[in-house]
Amino acid sequence: MFKIGDKVVCPMRGSGIVEKIEERDFLGTAQEYFIIKILNTDMTLMIPTAKISTSNIRLISDLSTAEDVLHIFDAYEEALAQSVNAKERRKMNMDKISAGSLLGCAEVVRDLTHIHQKKSLNASEREMLMNARKFVINEVSLVKNISESQASSLLDNLLTNSLA
Repeated sequence: MFKIGDKVVCPMRGSGIVEKIEERDFLGTAQEYFIIKILNTDMTLMIPTAKISTSNIRLISDLSTAEDVLHIFDAYEEALAQSVNAKERRKMNMDKISAGSLLGCAEVVRDLTHIHQKKSLNASEREMLMNARKFVINEVSLVKNISESQASSLLDNLLTNSLA
């Protein structure tokens, strides 16, 4: 379980901080909720503590894990990416983003960026790339305790080096 002040990742929403744990009445029954403030938005999530284990919400990665994940930008298999059509690729990428792992989001950024270098992405893939990129930048900035602009520059440098 989480405690107040924990930095967490909410799949499809981004990184946030557990602000409160409070009890609220829902349909006549008292339930305990985690109140999570999503960083860089005005969004606040209320997740029942009983449902947290099925929500895919997790603590942010540790520094060692984040460093390992950032090395995936060195490993891109063009043959694999080219063998999948856009519909299959979209489902695979959505599954990775929905799972909420830093590795999965980083793979989506890497793969779609490489594909974008060869051809234009369709609108849904461009949006998916931007969302996955935002999730990676948010988490890396929290893990490394750097600004989002520094995390964005780090990601840009990794991508530039992997494209060279």
